[in-house]
Amino acid sequence: MLEAALMGDIPRETTGSFEQVLRQREAQVLRTAFRILGNWADSEDVAQEVFLRLHRSGSKLVNEAAMGA
Repeated sequence: MLEAALMGDIPRETTGSFEQVLRQREAQVLRTAFRILGNWADSEDVAQEVFLRLHRSGSKLVNEAAMGA
């Protein structure tokens, strides 16, 4: 669900836009992961994986909120 919410902010035309979203959301994702995991190193790994998955599947994910779900 977090991935879908983040993807709504990514215009699909340029890679630079993804980098902008990454900078805007990185701290939020890290804090959320840390609250869940309680370990900063693991939180960094999880955050990195989140953004890698978002980047790889960016054109395939649908923002459910934009679809009215």
